[in-house]
Amino acid sequence: MTIQLSTLNWCLAKLNWCKHGMAGATMVSVKTRISNTQFQPKVLIFALDYDETFTASPVLFKQIILLIKSFGHSVTFVTYRDGLRAENHDICADAVACDIDIVFTAGRQKSHVFQADIWLDDSPDTIVGFDLLGKTYDGCLTQNDIKGDFEEA
Repeated sequence: MTIQLSTLNWCLAKLNWCKHGMAGATMVSVKTRISNTQFQPKVLIFALDYDETFTASPVLFKQIILLIKSFGHSVTFVTYRDGLRAENHDICADAVACDIDIVFTAGRQKSHVFQADIWLDDSPDTIVGFDLLGKTYDGCLTQNDIKGDFEEA
């Protein structure tokens, strides 16, 4: 996959102008090297929560899944649900429609069951393990941030 370099080339043109505009400055031109290089970004693993995240706007998230996959990344539904429940037909149907896998954590913290680079979840407290939740709690106590600063409308 090749990344468009129009913005990068614009920056390099500005850099080139700076190179010639600054007395005594020495800069190595990387333009030739960059324009001939194919960038291979890291393949990212996205974990997408189903209930109250995907289901909040299925049409939007189906487009997001297509976009993520078009960049060569992977998406997996990671849900707090138990995989043995008979009423999982909805998540199974959407997973088939989106051509993605499902991980059922059965109430376990999601990061203990699945490793992802990026999490899309309406309840981030279901992702991290107890050790990180404890650090978050300690930070809230230290900063006296037990109540939120915003008022509900």
